Parts: sequence; C-alpha cells; structure tokens
Amino acid sequence: GIRYRTDTQETSTQVEVSSRVFAAFIEWLGCGTGSYTAAIPGTAYQEPEENRRALLAGLFRGDGHIEFTNHSNAVVYDYGSVSKDLIDGMQFILHGLGIVPSYKTSQSEKSTRPAHFLRVSSSEQIAALKQLFLPEDRERIEQRLDSYDRTVSPTGHTADGGQATVPVRNIKTTEEPVNVYSLEVKDNHTFVTTDGLVVHNCFPKDTAAIRAAAREQGYEPSMLDAATEINDRQPNRLLSLLDSHVDITDERIAVLGLSFKPGTDDIRNSRAVPVIEGLNERNATVVAYDPVATENMRERFPDIEYADSPAAALDNAAAALVVTDWPEITGLDSEFDAMATPVVVDGRHAINRRDGIVYEGLTW
Repeated sequence: GIRYRTDTQETSTQVEVSSRVFAAFIEWLGCGTGSYTAAIPGTAYQEPEENRRALLAGLFRGDGHIEFTNHSNAVVYDYGSVSKDLIDGMQFILHGLGIVPSYKTSQSEKSTRPAHFLRVSSSEQIAALKQLFLPEDRERIEQRLDSYDRTVSPTGHTADGGQATVPVRNIKTTEEPVNVYSLEVKDNHTFVTTDGLVVHNCFPKDTAAIRAAAREQGYEPSMLDAATEINDRQPNRLLSLLDSHVDITDERIAVLGLSFKPGTDDIRNSRAVPVIEGLNERNATVVAYDPVATENMRERFPDIEYADSPAAALDNAAAALVVTDWPEITGLDSEFDAMATPVVVDGRHAINRRDGIVYEGLTW
C-alpha cells in the first residue's frame, strides 16, 4: 500500500517513496531525516550478522564506491557521508565483523560541514566483504583478488584473531558538557555485549587485564598506565585536601564507606585502605562506617573504631571522608550538623553541597 517510483540512471537506481506513515516509521527507528542526520538505527546492532551485512550491502551499493586502481591490481571500498553518526555506526558494525576501515574527514571551502569517509583495504578485508556487492561487481573484485601476487598487511592497525589495535597519533583535549553513564551489573560478572563491547564494573581489575594483554602483544598501553597512576594518586589527593582544612592530629575523623564499591562487602582495591593508612600515619582518631564491609575491614584495621550508622560516625567528628557512595551515605544531610567542624571531603561527588558545610570534591 506504499506508493513509490523508481528512476534508473546509467550507474544508479533511485527509489522515491511517498508515505507519511513510512517516513514517520523511519524517523521513529532513529535513521535520521536527511543526509546530515542519517544514522544507523540502534536496533541494527543487535541483529544477526546476516542482517547487519544486508544493511551494509544497501549502504555500500547505494552511496559507496568500489575503487579499482589503475596503477595496481588493488581494490578499495569507499563510503562517504556528511553525517558523522552514520559513519560511526558503520564503523561499529564493520568492527563487529572483524573489519577495521580507515577514517578521515575533509571540508571544502564552500561546505558548511566536514565530510566523513571510510575506506576498507587489504586483500583479506576486501574478500570478507565482497558478498555485499552485486554479481557483476563481485566478479570483477574476485578477478582482482585472484591476481594478487602477495598479501599485504593492512596499514594503520594490527589484527590478532578477533582483536585489533590502532596507534594513538595525537590527543586533543576539549571541554564540553556531556552525559557520563555509570553502568553497573549484578555481582562482579563481566559481560560481552553485542559486537564485542565488554562491560564490567571493576576499574582496577579490567584495566590491569587490558594492560597485561597489551604488553603480551608487544604494545605499551601508555594511556591506561597514566589513567591507573592518576587513579592510584587520588587517595593521597583526598588526604591533602583534608590537611588543607584541618590539623587532624588526635582529631576524630569519620570515614564513610569501606567496600570498593556499593553493593558488596569486598574491600580488595578499596580506596578506604590507603585513606585509613594515611589517617593513622597522621595520628588521627579514625571512626569508620560501612553497611556491610565492617567485619572485613576490621580484620585489616582492628584498632580503629567502627560505627553502627553514618550519624554515629559523624557525631563530633572534625572531618568526614566519603569513600564509597552507598545510598546510606549519599542521602546524608542534617547529620553533618552534628560534626565538631563540618569539613566534608567527598571522594565520590555524592554529597550535595550546602551552606554550613566546608565541601571539597574529587573522584576516582
């Protein structure tokens, strides 16, 4: 019941659909409403490989280009768009198929926005995607592949089984408001989602595993090393902020949260451990609270005081250090009024700032 017409040219066929319902459906899917907003619909990433390949086939056949170079027997697949969302989505689908395309942008003087381009090269990748194209194109591709006298490794990335690594050529820092999502899963499991995205909620363990895997492949993960080093320095940073407000010698200091994250009694890799060690070195009187991890921490620090509630820990304290963002802790407010000096150093940005509290915030 949908009206359409086709316009066949020498090198292309255009299909024009006239239907408000169909247009609304395409927009609802998240495909965009024009060349600048075109995008891969989110549901496509969860489709079986056969359907994802069919989507790529439509894109490459419609607006893609097969380059049969004249100076060699090489074949290259190109795709360009003014929509970065579309190009990003295509890259994600290609990565899920084990294909690593090169990417570049360019902008002419008359253009208002840059154009984005993907290029697939190397004989292995060309062969892996040849079924996306029409029979006459596929036949020519196969002829070129048969004439290859040697296999040239792809440039720009290194493939190893189902993984690929690319070098970081430069890092550009920008400041802009963005949404940051904290995705946590039940217990301490690791999940591999559609197309190989690994999800876990343990920063130290995951980064340590990735760093070790990188070094096994002969690659130095400098960025991950730097992130880990900065993260490891944060407990000392928290203590330095505390020192800037209070001389804590012989003072009562509340440590709120002992587990390495909410929802567990596990204190391995908990930032509370170096924090308490630092407080002990400063001869502070430590009183700690955690809804479930107290007994585990008591084995590590048997000589400090443990409170039954956040309010009890805060009572007459000279300062409070927020280490774990338990709901029992993030909801605190009037309880801070019972402190001798209401200095709060928040390692999770979990406490609401308000008048009457000297607040310092950081995170790890």
